[in-house]
Amino acid sequence: MTDDRVDADALAEAVTLSLLDSGVVSEDDPWLTVRYVASLFGVGPAGIRALIRVAREIGRTPAQVIEDFAKAADAGDLPPGMLDLRIFEQDEVWVDRWRTVRQIRDLADAHLLGLIDDFLPRSAPGFHGGCVIAGLADIEMDPDEWLRGTRLYRALRSEAERRCLGG
Repeated sequence: MTDDRVDADALAEAVTLSLLDSGVVSEDDPWLTVRYVASLFGVGPAGIRALIRVAREIGRTPAQVIEDFAKAADAGDLPPGMLDLRIFEQDEVWVDRWRTVRQIRDLADAHLLGLIDDFLPRSAPGFHGGCVIAGLADIEMDPDEWLRGTRLYRALRSEAERRCLGG
């Protein structure tokens, strides 16, 4: 029986060597390997930029981010930076871009408000479109109206109200 698991170090090394040999990247920017690996997983340009920005902000190295992609491949999960749209059909947890499951009641105030006031409303058209394609939403519904009606968004707003936050 063969081992089908992805070796993160081997993947990173093979991709880096291939890109260096082709002249596409230089050794001066290790994040280019992350960009390439993320694109292989279907993460779009905006998602890649956001993923790298957040990774840098929280101190993750390119090697750690590539390892996150390898772990996702091993487990058959979505890679970092991609949201499982079924999240909108429940009201208990939020799953961040690193695939960390957090109880809504345990989210920091700033994180909770950032989801309610910024990230989800700004991303509603894309999430709504994805949910329409997946058969999880009605195409006739306005994306903002759809978002406000999801179990997830209502739970986030309820939690913000419970804490007497502005959201």
